[in-house]
Amino acid sequence: MKQSSRREYCSTQKKSLEIHGRQTSLNIEPGFWSALQKIAAAHNIRASDLIAAIQSERLVDNLSAAVRLFVFEHYRKEVDGEDNFATSIIRRACKGNARFKQNEKEHAVPSR
Repeated sequence: MKQSSRREYCSTQKKSLEIHGRQTSLNIEPGFWSALQKIAAAHNIRASDLIAAIQSERLVDNLSAAVRLFVFEHYRKEVDGEDNFATSIIRRACKGNARFKQNEKEHAVPSR
């Protein structure tokens, strides 16, 4: 990776969004933003809904840091195989989401 590419990948970018009717922003590295979007897409929810859930349950004062911790914990769960706070945040973000409910129905295992 070239020096300029490394710098662009590691430097934070400002992302502006609205959560619960209030404007806010994140300063986050492109890799974390991309991972967050992939996690949201995998659960058929918007990244902003996921960030709102992260904000509601965050363990640190800084929202950008909370998003980084969430992404880390999400991927750590995949390695460890154990539920953690990232799992509860995803459940909270998905709750009441019509697209998620439809996706859940389509992939449900039939009962015996």
